[in-house]
Order: sequence, then C-alpha cells, then structure tokens
Amino acid sequence: MEIGRHIKFILIGTFVLFSLSNFNAFARGEDAQPLKDGAYEGKAFKFPGWMKVEVSIKNGKMTGIKIMKQMAIKKYWDMLQPLIDEIIKKQSTKVDAITGATMSSNALKKAVADALYKARL
Repeated sequence: MEIGRHIKFILIGTFVLFSLSNFNAFARGEDAQPLKDGAYEGKAFKFPGWMKVEVSIKNGKMTGIKIMKQMAIKKYWDMLQPLIDEIIKKQSTKVDAITGATMSSNALKKAVADALYKARL
C-alpha cells in the first residue's frame, strides 16, 4: 500500500516536470512550429495577481504586445514598454529584465511565452 502511494507521487511529479520542460522549450523559442497569425492571450502570475497580455502575430512574426491586466503600480507598466519593444525586435522572450521592475518583467516574458505557445498549437 505504501509503495503504491510513493509510485503515484513519482508519476505525478514526473508528469509535472515533463509538462513544465515542454512549456519552457516553447518559452525559449526552441519549437520549430511557426507562429499562426492572429491575436493570442497569455497570462502569468505575479503577486498580487495575474498579468494578462495580448500578442498579435502577422506573417508569422510578433507585431504587437498589449498588457491587458496587471496588478501593479502604474510606474511598472510604464517601465515595461522598452521590454515590449525589445521582445518584438528580437522576436524572442530571451531578453534582459528591466532593472527596478524585475518581477513585472519576468511576468511579462512568461505571459508572452504563454501566448506564443498558443500561437503554435
């Protein structure tokens, strides 16, 4: 009985890690599937709430990122615009965070990665 319980936890843990590693591969841009045109919503948790973005794709490229919701002070929203510009310019979430808005920067990158994941489905 006890062994079966441990095996169940191992299997669940393995599944979670595998799922996260696949998501991280998409976030790093390692997936060979092209981006489909359209607007895709992505989200990521950042204390005290969720950040939601809309990523626009045209001709297989990111053309716009709009923050739809963020539970943070307005100054952090304003600080993220250069990061948005850099993500679009590099067509990647592999960019440096904004000093002074690290948590918001990381949430933005994860939310964009979530949207890009959906654009590849």
